[in-house]
Amino acid sequence: MPKIFESEYRFCLLLWEKEPIKSSELVALCKEKLGWKPTTTYTVIKRLSERGVVKNENTVVTSLVSKDEIQAEEIDELVEKAKDIIANPEAYAHKCDGKILATLFFEPSTRTRLSFESAMLSLGGKVLGVASAESSSASKGETVADTVRVVSCYSDIIAMRHPKEGAPLVASMHAQVPVINAGDGGHNHPTQTLTDLMTIYREKGRLDDLTIGLCGDLKFGRTVHSLVAAMSRCTGIRFVLISPEELKLPRYVKDEYLKKPGVPYMQSTSLEAVMPELDVLYMTRVQRERF
Repeated sequence: MPKIFESEYRFCLLLWEKEPIKSSELVALCKEKLGWKPTTTYTVIKRLSERGVVKNENTVVTSLVSKDEIQAEEIDELVEKAKDIIANPEAYAHKCDGKILATLFFEPSTRTRLSFESAMLSLGGKVLGVASAESSSASKGETVADTVRVVSCYSDIIAMRHPKEGAPLVASMHAQVPVINAGDGGHNHPTQTLTDLMTIYREKGRLDDLTIGLCGDLKFGRTVHSLVAAMSRCTGIRFVLISPEELKLPRYVKDEYLKKPGVPYMQSTSLEAVMPELDVLYMTRVQRERF
C-alpha cells in the first residue's frame, strides 16, 4: 500500500464521496473544501496517479484503493509509532516544540481531556482550551463552525468533544488546522479506540485471531462503535455482543462493520455464559446522559 500523507488523505476523502468525478469538478471541490489552488490539486492528482492511488483517465478521476485499506494501514502505523514512543520517550520529548493544542470539550471529561493535554506537554508542546460548553461562547449561541474558525488562529491542532453526533466533522470542514474527534455524542470515539487497540496488542501480542466480548451499553457506547469498526478490519476476529435487549448494538453498526464484511458475531444477554469463549472482554458503562 502506498503511503498517504495527511493532505493527500483529505483529498481522498473528497474523492471517495464523489467518484468518478471530472478533474475540473474535483479542482473546484478542493478549492471550496480545502482552500487549494488549482495547481495544488493537479499536482496531488499527478503524484497519487504515479503511486497507483488514483487513476486520471480522459479527465475523469477515480480511486484505486479503498478507504478501509488506507485506514487499516494507518492503524498499524499508529500502533508501531505508539510502541516506539513508549520505548523511547526521550526521542519524542521535543517533537511538538512551539506547537499549541486547543482542547474544545463541550461535554464533561476527565481522562480524555487530560490525556490529550498530558500527551501534548510530553511532546514539548503547549495547551489551551475550554472544559465545558458553559465556559465557552457556545453558551451564548456561537456555532461550532464559528468557534473553530477563531480557535484555528490560536492553535496548530484542535481536539474536540461534543454531545452532538458529527460536530467534529463539521468542525474539520471549517477549521484551518487539523481537528481530532475526541468523542461525538453516541456516535464514535476514535482516539479511545487507538488506545484500546494498543492495550489489546500489548496484552495479547496481536490484533488478529481474537474473540472479543463487548459488554454493557452497546447502543449508546461510542467507544464500542469505534472499536467494532477498527477491529472488523483485522483477520480472524469474532465478536460476542453482551447486553440487555434495550441496549443492543445499533443495526447500522452491525450492517456496516459485521454483516457487510462477513465478520462473525453472536448476541447474548448473559456474561457468565460466554466468558469461557473470550480472549478479550470490553466493558462499558450505561450512558445515562444519552437517554
